[in-house]
Amino acid sequence: MKSKILYALAVLLPLLCIQSCTNPMLDDLRRRLDDHESRLAKVEQNTAVANQEIQALKSLLSAQAGKKMVDSYRPLDDGTGYLLTFTDGTTIKLLHGKDGSSSAVGVKEDPEDHIYYWTLNGSWMLDPNGRKIQAQGLDGVAGVTPLLRVSPKGYWEYSLDGKSWHLITTADGAPVKATGGTSESGLDIKETDTHIIIYFKGQTFMVPKGGGTTGGGTITPPETKITLSEHTKSLVVGEQFTLTVTLSPSTLSPENVVWSSSSERVATVAGGVVTAVSAGDAEITATLGGVSASCMVTVTAPRKVLTFELKAHDLHAVTGLFDIIPSESDMSYYASVTDKENWEKNGGAEGIFEYDKRWFSSSGAEWTTVLGSQISTGVKKDLPSKEVGATYLTPDTEYVFYAYGLTEKGEKTSDVSFITFTTPKQVNKGLTFEINVEDILTNGIIATVQPSSDDLQYVVALVRDNYGKFYSKREDLKEKGAWKLIHDETILTKGKYIISPESKDSSKYERMLPGFQYWIVVFGYDEDGITSEVVYYPFTTKKRD
Repeated sequence: MKSKILYALAVLLPLLCIQSCTNPMLDDLRRRLDDHESRLAKVEQNTAVANQEIQALKSLLSAQAGKKMVDSYRPLDDGTGYLLTFTDGTTIKLLHGKDGSSSAVGVKEDPEDHIYYWTLNGSWMLDPNGRKIQAQGLDGVAGVTPLLRVSPKGYWEYSLDGKSWHLITTADGAPVKATGGTSESGLDIKETDTHIIIYFKGQTFMVPKGGGTTGGGTITPPETKITLSEHTKSLVVGEQFTLTVTLSPSTLSPENVVWSSSSERVATVAGGVVTAVSAGDAEITATLGGVSASCMVTVTAPRKVLTFELKAHDLHAVTGLFDIIPSESDMSYYASVTDKENWEKNGGAEGIFEYDKRWFSSSGAEWTTVLGSQISTGVKKDLPSKEVGATYLTPDTEYVFYAYGLTEKGEKTSDVSFITFTTPKQVNKGLTFEINVEDILTNGIIATVQPSSDDLQYVVALVRDNYGKFYSKREDLKEKGAWKLIHDETILTKGKYIISPESKDSSKYERMLPGFQYWIVVFGYDEDGITSEVVYYPFTTKKRD
């Protein structure tokens, strides 16, 4: 190709000089010819280096297989690499490529069949049929030693006989471009008592020394060992960690380790970096030359952090509505209201769980057996106070509304969230009562209670004499006694009310005996608290004849 270019130049130059030997077009032509010739020289140099390295790699594979041994080695005089002399008298040059004297040719062991094949630019060198070209001889069959050249179109070609040439293709069948580039080979040589250990072109070759065997036998190369920094590891989905690999002998390169995961659905691995994908178990394996080491990775789902948004609204003296908005709709929780005094007495957020456990077990049963009816899931809104542990609130009192994650097995799954609120003062609405007795009976009384307003709610109760006498004797005690009468059986009514043994509410009356004193207690009561003066009206049942 050079001769053709020079011939063309010899013909063109006289013609161009006819016009002017200093013509700018002639200068440009010269520059392009020089540039083309320089690129051609680089490609030819790389081709020569590639073929030389093919021979060197072939010799190393043969020596590693025990077919020959190293007699000696020394650095080259120009410092570009080493000269190895084998016991059969042959020599090879191994160049480190720091001065551009290394090609893209190499060999690599297939992790599946553990056979060495030729590579180009780190990828398998494939024949026209897409098969890898074997470099290592097996079972008496020699490996292939290809020759390389660059086609007129600038692509790599190989030949097995020096006559027939074939394009080298990629895995998808595309020809491989010869760029003329070079790279360092990463050359390093170390010794053991029996072997020369050569790291070259990304591979480690264990070559026996001459005299290192007896009776013509082959020396077994040192055993390859792989150790991982972890044997077991627990991760949460989304977490990562790095497995560090230690190789023996130390000349082995971690870059040649093949990583794999038994379940990429659970965990993936790339270069030793393990990423947790989903809950489960996966075995992460590092393999080199048929030797492997593994780490068992257990992945768990991320722990949900349960928090709450709590609201107390529509507050009155004795009632309110409550909202619970958990951050996780599928996690169960317990919520309650307690007065601030009790909250602080039991340790606040740190101690309320132990207080609740005692309350759950107050019936005498194991506390976890009642949790099924006490815990909830999901958003709850506009809950009345009795559904959050406070049947009735007390006016002008500070309370704590709190919630925390709790399972049916009694496992506390979150911190305690809480808010505080204060109920309003109760309002006296001026309600008064007129009590008219129509008849006294041996087992009760027939009487009419008439409030001053038919629109306001009030309480009617019949109590024993000792209760009435104690709480009626002072004004401050009258209201305390009234509060004690407010419970689920309290009679709440409006307008005129008739007290009678025949009343539908008679089961809620105090059971009365002949000749004993009892008390009628009436007072206004609604969401604003006790809304009137408390009236205590005594009467004595009729004695039997």
